[in-house]
Amino acid sequence: DDDLRINFDALPLLKNQISKSILEINDQQFELWIRGNDIEFPAKSGTYILSYKGDLIGVGKSNGIKIFNYIPKERKLKTPMPKSQKPNPI
Repeated sequence: DDDLRINFDALPLLKNQISKSILEINDQQFELWIRGNDIEFPAKSGTYILSYKGDLIGVGKSNGIKIFNYIPKERKLKTPMPKSQKPNPI
């Protein structure tokens, strides 16, 4: 695709300069995201920066229904989800 993505390591350096395309996620979405999962988040198609409690935590691309996770594999949290945070099966 033709979209430009900000490097994962550049987010803290550019935090004060980024003001658009930021999505704030909740606790459950954060737990999924840091483990490398895509998250359901209705947003226009495009590239977004995800924020959690004021911190920029990653970059993802939306297809309008979910945000695809681009966290490098070596940086994903490998511990299982806390039982209180596991999504309910549909």
